[in-house]
Amino acid sequence: MSRVLYISNIPEKSQTGGANAVNFHMYQELQQHFDCTYAQINPGYSRLSKLMSNINRKLLKRPGHFFFFSNKRLKAIQAAFEAITAPYDLVFFKGITPWVLCEPKTPYAAYCDVGFQQFFENTFAYKDFSHSDIQRILSLEKQWLSNAAAVFFESRWGLQQTAKTFEKIHNFKPVGRGGSIPLPVMDVYKGDLNLLVIANDFYQKGGDYSYQAMKALEPKYPSLKLQIIGGAPPPNLLDDPVVIYHGRLSKEDPTERQKMVDLMSQSFVLMHMTREDTNPLVITEAGYYGCPTISIDRFAIPELVRHEETGFLCKSYDIQEISDYLQRALCDTKGYQQMRARTFAYNQREFSWEAIGKSVADHLKTLLT
Repeated sequence: MSRVLYISNIPEKSQTGGANAVNFHMYQELQQHFDCTYAQINPGYSRLSKLMSNINRKLLKRPGHFFFFSNKRLKAIQAAFEAITAPYDLVFFKGITPWVLCEPKTPYAAYCDVGFQQFFENTFAYKDFSHSDIQRILSLEKQWLSNAAAVFFESRWGLQQTAKTFEKIHNFKPVGRGGSIPLPVMDVYKGDLNLLVIANDFYQKGGDYSYQAMKALEPKYPSLKLQIIGGAPPPNLLDDPVVIYHGRLSKEDPTERQKMVDLMSQSFVLMHMTREDTNPLVITEAGYYGCPTISIDRFAIPELVRHEETGFLCKSYDIQEISDYLQRALCDTKGYQQMRARTFAYNQREFSWEAIGKSVADHLKTLLT
């Protein structure tokens, strides 16, 4: 059996967030096909460099440096990688940018959501950072990607965004990703009008838009409730009796995991009007339970939500548009039940870790023959 060295900056057993859950399941799948060794590499960073970058950007209004991928930290990662003595035939990296100075002596592959440029543009502004520093990181990433035997992406959108940055690289392959929640055998929804928001950052994921859309319909549908998992909403929302906040639930705690499952299975729709995202796992996980999603027609979300079949994709963040789609679901009982059936079937069929793992493993085996 071929030996695969799996490199990640995430603890092996962690499933606390989307990236952690994806990392956990990909490693589990590769273990079914190869003799795998897991290695976590995540050195610290210079707090002084972070402080100076923040002072430049926020106080002096001058460009900062991207301290997390400084040359010093990238070289520390490289040294940790070179110190690994386990024998291997192939290296499999979770993610891209942290590993750009690592040079395996065997073929290597990577699995990621997006490259550095898309991540940067989702979160930061170019004017706040040194142009030469950003170009340094992109140049290193391009070279590293071009030398990889294969680069697997969680979505076609992520592949396309990264390929656009580097004028397309031949070894990119979209394979998808699954969820990290038990798959039910049937839809057990009982009819409650729960609107579900799952977000570490309530504002970033558009929780305010979801709340406003619900309030617009509340006079006509007084049974509507906004169920929130994750980061706390503003205090004025917590004071509203139609808002029920459950806090941050961990999938690693069996009781909290079950509570999350119960909320997903008994929600009318998942509201995910996100301002910034890549390939949100919560849409898939809620979809496993037949819960449709109302979201934005951006990022990789159109690959997760089939418009008017497994949910609705809004063209804008206009409250009227969001509430109109929500009302369509509320007033068409038969159409909504059909949508739940399609959502249940689509997510369980298309986002299976077993199928994704086999696809990745089959391709890796061709590289090792």
